[in-house]
Amino acid sequence: MTSTAVVRTTRRPVDRALIGFFAAAFLLPWAVWGSRIAQDHGWLGWHLPGGTALWTLVPVTATAVALTGGRAGFADLGRRLVRWRLPVRWYVAAVGIPLGLAVVAAGIGATVSGAAHLGETLALPAAAAYLVYGPGLFLLTEEAAWRGFALPRLMTRFSPLAASLVLGVVWAAWHAPLFLMSGESDSSVPFAGFAVLTIATSVIVAWLYVRTGGSVLLCALFHAVADAAYSYAGVVGREHSAFWTAVVLEVAVAAWLALRGEWH
Repeated sequence: MTSTAVVRTTRRPVDRALIGFFAAAFLLPWAVWGSRIAQDHGWLGWHLPGGTALWTLVPVTATAVALTGGRAGFADLGRRLVRWRLPVRWYVAAVGIPLGLAVVAAGIGATVSGAAHLGETLALPAAAAYLVYGPGLFLLTEEAAWRGFALPRLMTRFSPLAASLVLGVVWAAWHAPLFLMSGESDSSVPFAGFAVLTIATSVIVAWLYVRTGGSVLLCALFHAVADAAYSYAGVVGREHSAFWTAVVLEVAVAAWLALRGEWH
């Protein structure tokens, strides 16, 4: 009887703020993407601008921070968003890891398939342009939401590694509507592989976040470089040799960090 009472009193309450945040973070972007899916199926004659999907995360994140941390919460998030005074090695990691993975995956994919697919999904000038605006876009939208708010809150309940895995599952599921939309680059790859890739990416980015003292800026840089490099290198595309190679490579890196990386 006594031990049961102790267990009940030490059980952590459900984090309703985090659940509410995730619900809103799914609902608003999914409404935007859902309008496109509905139009594709002839259920609507219009759709909401797809570019607004990411930006709906801004009020979601701002509301969550306001409700849970108030002015101090905004100040803390603001500091982590612009934390740039870091050793050069972390910038090298944020750029070099995704770039290196893309190069190796493209090389192995070309060997397996018999042809390189550079620039088929995203041409080099477009990839370069993506690297100009992508870090800022992800900093204010996805990374402010996932690494700025959700990851630190998850880490109050789980280890950083476990928190990154939980967030990775959520992050992968959040992308699901993109696989139902015609013309989206993500829809050209198998969702199962994309989900594994996203979870592995979540582990790598969380490790970068922890090791840089919570720099959301570095996470956004990694995110943008990965998207641009994978799209240009043909990792995301109709031919899947490079894609599955990237999945294996990212899982290997994530597993190595899980076992050998310092999470403090």
